[in-house]
Amino acid sequence: MGGWVAFVGQVDDFQARVDRFRKVFSVENVPALKTEVIEISRSFRVLLWAWNKHHIPDVYVQKNEKGDALILCGVITGTGSFCNFDPDQEITSRNILERWSSANDFPIEQLNGSFSCFFFNSRKNEVVSFVDRFASRSVWTYKENNIWIAGNFPTAIAACLKETPKIDLAGLWSLLHYGRHIGKHGIFEAMHCLLAGQKALLSPDKELMVSNWWERRYRPEKGVSAKNWGKRIAAGLRVSAERYKKVSPNPRLYLSGGLDSRIAAAAFGKPMKTVTLCTQPNAETKNAARIARTLGLTHKIIFRSPYWYLDSMDAASLISSGNYLNHNTHFIVPTIDMADSDPEETFFLGDLLENFNKHYFNIPKGKKLSFNPETIEEDLYQMIPSTVKDRNRWGIHLNPKTKNKARKSFSIALREYSKYTASVSDSPGDQFDSLLRWADVSTTYTYNMLTCLWPFACERNLCFDN
Repeated sequence: MGGWVAFVGQVDDFQARVDRFRKVFSVENVPALKTEVIEISRSFRVLLWAWNKHHIPDVYVQKNEKGDALILCGVITGTGSFCNFDPDQEITSRNILERWSSANDFPIEQLNGSFSCFFFNSRKNEVVSFVDRFASRSVWTYKENNIWIAGNFPTAIAACLKETPKIDLAGLWSLLHYGRHIGKHGIFEAMHCLLAGQKALLSPDKELMVSNWWERRYRPEKGVSAKNWGKRIAAGLRVSAERYKKVSPNPRLYLSGGLDSRIAAAAFGKPMKTVTLCTQPNAETKNAARIARTLGLTHKIIFRSPYWYLDSMDAASLISSGNYLNHNTHFIVPTIDMADSDPEETFFLGDLLENFNKHYFNIPKGKKLSFNPETIEEDLYQMIPSTVKDRNRWGIHLNPKTKNKARKSFSIALREYSKYTASVSDSPGDQFDSLLRWADVSTTYTYNMLTCLWPFACERNLCFDN
């Protein structure tokens, strides 16, 4: 996935902002920064960027004779009755723009894939933006005086601002302790992202208007056996894989050999190729090679550089919003090398299938599982194994006043986010699951891996054919 930043409203010092962005995002040990500016009008301009030698992947910008424009980020695998679908994403994005521009409506529920859409209406001088049912392709927004600046990476937006933005204490606390943002709150104050199934209206001189075009609801089906549930999941994954085959002629899967990536490999089958990254041969690499051989898939093992953290840390810091998370930065350099040898290669992450088989709860003995936004912080602390157990370490690098403010801000944001997810079902298990994984894909640890890969290669996800 590539990067994009859109400017809604007249920006007198536009070139100076672009120059500042280029200075900040030109980092060592990754390919030279590639940028492209598309001026739709004085009121709508787009900056595209990537650390990629060949092109800016998975971002498509279209405009028509009316002056309307569309930014499609991600991949569309089906358009239903909305418009004509073509495996060529350029053609499909053009078809979507023409339908939206002529009918002035957008039945987004007809679309499948992993995507976000950003429409500019030249007559009204406003933008309407959508994220898919998982918010798998982020849209962040920031208002500066009478203009809106939006994009898919908060640090990219920050680099384009006239002044350095303030820190959002709730987002800071969440990044320090959980490696991710919390709900709509990121690291920068007043810079918010759309949550799963949301749309937003951006217009100069007006505040952001956010609403839901889709809401997750669980309706239990009792009496279905585990075997039949397995068959349903398998059938859904096969359908998803067949759709992705149409738009990804040269796919490659990161295969760890675990259940997640094993299921993804089996669902996709040929012509998928697989790759395993490791420091040295081990049980995981042997298992991955055996699985690929059983499925008849081409497999490659890559040994990461012993200096991987030096090669890619600066880039990882930028794309993970200023937080030096190094969990998956070792993927960056090998991914660049593979993409350089075959620019048309598309990378898939099987890890997001963890939603089917990972269990995050340790319910204390004698305690009944319940979901209450007012007590959610304490409940998560007691029941989530990955929570930092030594509370004395929380905020250790902040002065006491800032620490208390950040902690309180995070608590408020967490309660707010919990209320957002509480309506998915009457089941506490469903509510916790939505809070931790489904409401916004960025609440999973896998988000860190995604941020490391997006700017370097066409990243698509098998599970997100929604």
